[in-house]
Amino acid sequence: MRPKDQGTRFETEIVNAAHDAGLRAWRLAEGGSHDIGDVAIETTDGDTYVVECKHRERLGVHGALAKTLAKADKEDGPFLVSGAALVWKRSVLREGNERRTSEGVVVCVSLGEWLELIGR
Repeated sequence: MRPKDQGTRFETEIVNAAHDAGLRAWRLAEGGSHDIGDVAIETTDGDTYVVECKHRERLGVHGALAKTLAKADKEDGPFLVSGAALVWKRSVLREGNERRTSEGVVVCVSLGEWLELIGR
């Protein structure tokens, strides 16, 4: 599977997971300099969070999260962004397998964001 197709499939997986949790969610169009992320998820309180989705074997989490936060902080975005998260699905090629398998999905947010979320 091409990396772009893999990414699109993972973004759709995140949207569907949000829907299953009773949240409104949608994929965002790639916007070049206006790109704020891959997926938007609206909470039941009406706050909108932007998610950057990564599906790969290795990821420099600190750099990827910093880039995610910077993209979501654009003032010319299509809506007010309440927060941002990096969602990483690690896939590895296991010995004897032709296809990569997932080691699960993790969500990365800044410490400040996490404290705000758990303090609600």
